[in-house]
Amino acid sequence: MTEQLPISRLLAHTKNHRSTMWLATLFSILNKIFDLAPPLLIGAAVDVVVKREESALSDFGYSDPKEQLILLSILTIIIWVFESLFEYIYGVLWRNLAQTVQHELRLDAYSHIQNLEMEWFGEQSKGELMSILNDDITRLKNLGITHAISSPRGEVGFLLASSDHWSIISEHEGSRIWQFQEIPTEESTREIMILGIDEVFCQLGCDWRASPWTGLYEWSNSPVPENRSFLKDGSISMDVETSRGMRSSMVRVSALIEAPPDQTVSITASSGGNSTTIERNTEGSVQMITTLVNIGDTGLLTIEINADTDNKNWINPTALSGRGDRLIDSNGVWIHWFEISEI
Repeated sequence: MTEQLPISRLLAHTKNHRSTMWLATLFSILNKIFDLAPPLLIGAAVDVVVKREESALSDFGYSDPKEQLILLSILTIIIWVFESLFEYIYGVLWRNLAQTVQHELRLDAYSHIQNLEMEWFGEQSKGELMSILNDDITRLKNLGITHAISSPRGEVGFLLASSDHWSIISEHEGSRIWQFQEIPTEESTREIMILGIDEVFCQLGCDWRASPWTGLYEWSNSPVPENRSFLKDGSISMDVETSRGMRSSMVRVSALIEAPPDQTVSITASSGGNSTTIERNTEGSVQMITTLVNIGDTGLLTIEINADTDNKNWINPTALSGRGDRLIDSNGVWIHWFEISEI
């Protein structure tokens, strides 16, 4: 008899929850539909301002521009409420489904062990049994998992960076491909420090704002706060005490940033009389800006990041859906976090 693949066995456990899966999928789709509505409302608002009585809304009996704008305001509120409601519902449904299936799997595993012959227990160690039941990292190999991909917009990279069983084999602007190491290697045990930036460091030329990535970091031990530093023409300076393993050695100091194109950003790392600076122009997306520095004997490191932007104003469409904190926004640089890694 051919043994079932782990993914097939997992799907078999969800057969009693198909209705929940379909319902969660439905609300996920509805959420995305409502999520696409704000750009259409912005287009309609521009149409009203430009064409006034001849706008597309006049075909529906609203010829007065004031009435048209009131209608658009009401629609915006309705769409925002339903988009948020659907997002909450599908989040609860998927989360409850995951927890329920996980609970059933643990009960099945415990029931299976209870029904095994006593001779089998005599051949196994207690530690190995508990390791299996608690999803020891080495069991990933039995599932055939050899690689993982992490995005700078998620917390998977934080978890993998804290483990001695994952090494980075490729990376680009914060996105990484990781390789699983059943036995820790020199590459997988290289230390990576993820440093969130607190509000106290956001001072001159810096706004402490709700992050456009809010809600992505639900890990209770996440090193990154929900709010972020937003630099216009200013700087952030932060003193860090590195680990003992990094002292008297070369490290890579990086900042994950996000900005419109052609803004100027520089990062300076200083330690024990050593100092290096690198300057880059932003590319209009998420990117890493990195420099190298020798850590002094004390392990103290100062990281400073400077931004020089054009301060142009623009309409932020995410504000209509409630995900942005400003409708009239200006160009600047989001500083998501700092990272120090051994090389």
